[in-house]
Amino acid sequence: MSGLFAIAVMLAAVFGVAWRRARRQLSVRDHEARGFAEELERSRTERAAAAEALRQAAQACRQILPGLQLAPPADLANVDPLQLGGVSAGGLPATALIELKQALDDWHPLTAAVDQLLGQTRSAQNALRATLGIQRRAVEAATSLAAALGGHTQQVAERADDLAKIGERAGQAQQISMRMETEAESGYLAVHESLERLEQATRLTGAASEAVKRLAGQLQGIDLVADTIERIAAQTNLLALNASIVAGQAGEAGRPFAVVASEIRLLARKTSTAIGEIEHLVGAIRKDGEQAVGAVDSAREAVSVSYTTAAVAGDAVHGFRDTSRGLSRRVQTLQRTAADQQAALTNRNVTLDPVAAEQLAADLRTSVTNLETALQATDRIVSSPLPRGSVDPDRLLQSIERIVREHGDMREQLERLVHATLAMAHELQHAHTRAEQRLGHVRDGIAAVLRALEA
Repeated sequence: MSGLFAIAVMLAAVFGVAWRRARRQLSVRDHEARGFAEELERSRTERAAAAEALRQAAQACRQILPGLQLAPPADLANVDPLQLGGVSAGGLPATALIELKQALDDWHPLTAAVDQLLGQTRSAQNALRATLGIQRRAVEAATSLAAALGGHTQQVAERADDLAKIGERAGQAQQISMRMETEAESGYLAVHESLERLEQATRLTGAASEAVKRLAGQLQGIDLVADTIERIAAQTNLLALNASIVAGQAGEAGRPFAVVASEIRLLARKTSTAIGEIEHLVGAIRKDGEQAVGAVDSAREAVSVSYTTAAVAGDAVHGFRDTSRGLSRRVQTLQRTAADQQAALTNRNVTLDPVAAEQLAADLRTSVTNLETALQATDRIVSSPLPRGSVDPDRLLQSIERIVREHGDMREQLERLVHATLAMAHELQHAHTRAEQRLGHVRDGIAAVLRALEA
């Protein structure tokens, strides 16, 4: 009996030691589980904040995406440039690109219009030079007429042949003045048409410049959103790393959560890569836009200078036209006077007043001065054409088409970024849910073992 009792005591002691050891191990596991639960709770709070930030970033991206709806380059050629004036200052980047591309598409017609203007100006210049020669001969005729009248103020009846010559010279002056008036009217119409073309070109280049400047301002908003998403991706990467460490401490129970954390970390790296590509595209678009602004501003300045010069020429030609009309009327009056006096020479002496001829000569000299001023203005137009060397419309059009493509690529990147951001938020939520479920199972198992041991 004593041997059995000793064996029983020994077994009881061994069982007690084993039971106390099991209790200590279970207590340690329970303590670890509670620590894991606390760490998981802190991680849940951080992940919830990160998920909310990701949702906000995704919402911001969704607000930007409608503004990046771009027509392909082939569809932009059908835009009416006259409809560009209704675009508001806060237009979308696509609208700005359409305006800019249309203005550059119109560059070739604009240069053709400027060439036509120069051709018309040269034609008007040749006509004005021819008119200047006629005008100078008219001055000589009027001067001779005044001298003839001044030399025959008395007894003109005795000089009928001279009066006939006076009438002939007056007729020549009339023909000259009519030709002058016709040439002046033609030159005025040519300059007026050229001014209208230059004014339209100024409006188009101004609209293109404002469109690129608005595009540059809207790219700043994309930069801000990209920076926000990049910071969130970096924070999410740290959270995923922290979650991987906690999952490793949890052992087998945290293995699914470790897999999810690894996927989230990979997704965060992809997001950072996409942000880098977007920033590169934005920088390229901004650089091309700055070059386009400089080129369009240079073109606008050149067109403005041509417009100012053409306006000066138009004023000179306008004054020459009015002077020619006045001279024509004066010559007609003088011619009628000479004819009347010649008819009255038969039986009486006639005295002709040379004042009209002197006034005619003075008016002709003034007209010559105005004509020389007009020729100087047209010389400035011909010698100062549009500086095409500083503007390459084909290169600018290629640059704009590249901007369109880069905007399309950036839109695709942002769309992928939105989907990745939402997927990241969902994965964080699902990982948290699965980790809580697994932790609950572990805690339930530990509690069941403790109850069994106590029983």
